Amino acid sequence: MTLRFGTSARRAFAAAAASVLLGPWAMAADGSRSAVLPDGKYECYMLAGSSLQYAFIDIHVSGNSYRDRAGKSGRLTVAADDRIRFTGPLAGASAKLLSGERIGLNMDGGNFYNTTCSRRKG
Repeated sequence: MTLRFGTSARRAFAAAAASVLLGPWAMAADGSRSAVLPDGKYECYMLAGSSLQYAFIDIHVSGNSYRDRAGKSGRLTVAADDRIRFTGPLAGASAKLLSGERIGLNMDGGNFYNTTCSRRKG
């Protein structure tokens, strides 16, 4: 017996298979990630000399939106090269998805991420 699927059924099956195989990091047609980061509060720390200092930058992620510690909001997307693009209060920052689901930030536009933000567990 051969099962025949219409175009919409094939697309639904392909989307489900991609979701299972790629998890939350499935790619959208434009090269951006369909899911950006796990929701939660990302607390940011920076290296000052030889000590790690809390940067007073908290990023609260919910889907493709975020809000900062002051409650100002914007949107974020993760590109295929792991660069994160923000609108809103962090629009001027260079950002990248780092290992361990961390956000690397550089507030001067460079690619050295001296501030890292990790999702708070629990």
